[in-house]
This record gives sequence, C-alpha cells and structure tokens, in this order.
Amino acid sequence: MLKKVSRTSGSSRSSLLNDLTSKISRSRNILKSFKMETRLIKDGVKRRAMETKYSDYEKKINELEGEVKWSRTEGNKKELFGSSGDPLTSAEEGDSMLKDASQIQDKTEQSLMHSKQMVEATKDVAVATLEELHRQRDQIKDVTEEVMQIEDNLARADKLIKTFGRRMATDRFIQCFACVNVLLLVGVIVYAVVSKNGDEDNADNSVPDQPFGTRMV
Repeated sequence: MLKKVSRTSGSSRSSLLNDLTSKISRSRNILKSFKMETRLIKDGVKRRAMETKYSDYEKKINELEGEVKWSRTEGNKKELFGSSGDPLTSAEEGDSMLKDASQIQDKTEQSLMHSKQMVEATKDVAVATLEELHRQRDQIKDVTEEVMQIEDNLARADKLIKTFGRRMATDRFIQCFACVNVLLLVGVIVYAVVSKNGDEDNADNSVPDQPFGTRMV
C-alpha cells in the first residue's frame, strides 16, 4: 500500500495514509492482546519466547508507523512545493521526491511484508495461546474433579471406620457378656459338685457303728 502512496497525491494519498494508520492501530490492538495472553502463559520458556516475539513485532510496527508519518510529511511538502511558481525549484523538488519515493517504495514493500507476516504470526500465536489456556483449564477441571472424588472417598472411609468401631465395641460387649455367663455357669457347676460331695460326707458320718458280741449264743 505504501507503494501506491508514493504514486498518488492529494486526497487519494491522504486516504491511503489514513487507511495505513488505521491498520497500524489495529495491529497495535492485536499486539496488546498478544501481550496480555503472553502473561497468562505459566511455562517460563514459552513466555520468554513470546515476549521476544512481542518485542520484534512492536519494533516493526514502530518502524512502519514512522514510515507512514514520513510519507505524510513528504506528501505535504510535495503539495506545498507543487503549488510554487518557481519552475526550477519545483523540478528539483520533484526529482528529489522521486528519488526519495523510490527509496520509500523499497522500504515500504519490505515493511508491508514484515507487517503481514507479523499479523499472521500474531494470529497463530493467539490461537496457540487460546488452545494452551483451554488445555490448562481442562487440566484444572480434571484436578478439581479428582480432589472432590478423593474428599468423597475420605468421607466414606471415615464413615466406615466409625461404623466398624461401633461394631467392634458391640462385639466386645457381647464377648464380655458371654464370658460372664460362662464363668457363672462354671461357678454354678462347681458349687453343685462341692455341695454334693459335702452331703455325701455328712451321710457317711451319721451311720452308727454295729456293736459286736451283744447277742448271746
């Protein structure tokens, strides 16, 4: 587009320069978004690489903006000297402007190519950054779900431990009660045996001795 600018004058030149200025402004807005997205990257190596690209893009945009301003200034000078009544001065100024325009043309073609590449690269980086953010968001979502599942499992385990503890306490009570019953039963049996033996001993002691020789033959 700067090539066309060097070949035009008047309102057409101003229109082209305004168009270029608008595109440069849009490029700066894209670059700002690129910078914000770069700050969101957690990987230090990737972030530094993106920051280097940002610096290169910013430098190229500044160069292109300077060339557009220079073209606008030269256009104003051309219109000023073109309206002069001195033919010699106008011819010399025209030759100088043609020479400068040729140089500008070469520079602007390169700048436009760089700007186009920069815009495409910025779009690619923006897409890659968005994909990375989506991936990180999915990872955070998965981690959150895993944490919630772990908390749920811990709650269930705690509930099972409490239930098991209550059952153990109940089982111990039953075991103690059974032991007491067994001991009572053994005590009753022992008491019965001891009592029976005591009765038999008393019965043996109470039988009188038979007298010998009391009967006369």
